[in-house]
Amino acid sequence: MTTSTAPETWRQFLAMRISDLDERRRIAQLAGVDEVTLKRYAEGKTKRIRPHLLRPLVDAWPSGERPLLTRLILEEFPDWSWALRLNSSIQDLIQWGSKSSSSNV
Repeated sequence: MTTSTAPETWRQFLAMRISDLDERRRIAQLAGVDEVTLKRYAEGKTKRIRPHLLRPLVDAWPSGERPLLTRLILEEFPDWSWALRLNSSIQDLIQWGSKSSSSNV
C-alpha cells in the first residue's frame, strides 16, 4: 500500500481489503461474521459496534497491516483499547490455565 492510497479510516481500509471477494470471504470466516456485516461496517451502516467484535477482525487481518488497522479503529473508538487489554489478559489466563492443568496430569 502506498502513501497516496493509505486509508484515512478503518472503514476505508476494510472497504479496500474486502473489495476482493475471496479476501472478503476469508476475513468473514476468520472473524466469525457474515460477509454482509463486513460490508455494513465498511459502508458505515453499523454505527454501534461492540468492541469485542472488532478484535476478531484485527486477528483476521494480514499481520503486516494489523498495526495500521488497530490505529485506525482506535481513532473512531478510543475506548477500544480497554477491550484489547482485557482480551489479552483473558488469553494469558487461558494459556496459563491450560499449562497449569496439563502439568498436573
